[in-house]
Amino acid sequence: MKHHIIKKKLQKKGWENHHVSHAIKTLERAKDNNHPLLVKFDKLQSWLALLISLVINFVVSFSMIPVYLTMPTIFVSVCLVFFGLSFGFLIDIFVREIEYFFHHHYILAWLFLPSISIITIYYSLKLANIISAALPIGRTHNAVVLGTIYVLSFSLPHLTYKYFEMNEYVEKWI
Repeated sequence: MKHHIIKKKLQKKGWENHHVSHAIKTLERAKDNNHPLLVKFDKLQSWLALLISLVINFVVSFSMIPVYLTMPTIFVSVCLVFFGLSFGFLIDIFVREIEYFFHHHYILAWLFLPSISIITIYYSLKLANIISAALPIGRTHNAVVLGTIYVLSFSLPHLTYKYFEMNEYVEKWI
């Protein structure tokens, strides 16, 4: 849990400010005093999760090629929204954990993942359009529009969380 949320909760429970400050300092010191192997393991875990999410994103993008070839654009859009929201929700959970430990990795992940997502969707759609042109299928899709739909739906869970966090609605759920 983030320290500012803990601070507000303790203040609501009637803790005095110097006790709250002491508790927050204790939590920060505990984080700073982690064993070096544990810190390395946390970093390795976050990078592996990022790599796995990239692989999953790649697999989902290119496994959608049969759908791109056979379905109309509206159905493809709905599928991409579904996959984007699902994958975005899972990644948001992971990225929030990174934010707690490594803020700079958190920023990198939220700049990097949508960028890679739009690139993989774009190229998988381009490949589907090439296959469609080579075969007598005749279904082509606008890669830029569908890639944008995917990235927006991928980013929506995180943006929604940030909106509620800034408006302090998240505290009620924790």
